Amino acid sequence: MEAEKDMRFVEELLFRRQWYIQLSGPSFPGVRTREAILPNLNDWIERKHGSVSFHLTQLLTGHGCFNSYLYKIGKADSPICAHCGREHDTAEHTLQACTTWSMERNELKKEVGHDLSLGVVVGAMIALEKTWAAAIWFAETVMLAKEVAERARQMAGLVGGQFSQIIIEDDSDDD
Repeated sequence: MEAEKDMRFVEELLFRRQWYIQLSGPSFPGVRTREAILPNLNDWIERKHGSVSFHLTQLLTGHGCFNSYLYKIGKADSPICAHCGREHDTAEHTLQACTTWSMERNELKKEVGHDLSLGVVVGAMIALEKTWAAAIWFAETVMLAKEVAERARQMAGLVGGQFSQIIIEDDSDDD
């Protein structure tokens, strides 16, 4: 029994070391996310609270309804924020600066503090369950609103674009 426990411990150490090495590699994408999680990797793995939601993943990785990302993959005409129009719409901009999300950001700051850099947010999320919940709430609220707005822009493009030329045949003249 003790030998089995020791083997599990060694396997977990090896797993963590391999994960750390892989995540630290220069060819691994997601530098921003890695820089936030790697210093907290053991605490991230060992935390007893919180799960990562779809919208939190988008906020952590910067992949989602951020115009900079959508522009990069050819799904937006500009990287500029469609909500405030002031700067490039990135996860950082959404989390730290976009005036549209100031109310949501202020709620998050009550739990995290004024520094909303990703590393600080991740560290605070790991430390306290209520901070994790606040980050999830921010991500769900803001990212869902961004998705709804993006879908509305897409639909407006369909109505005003080439698809408005589609003519629906009227079958009501059947004699």
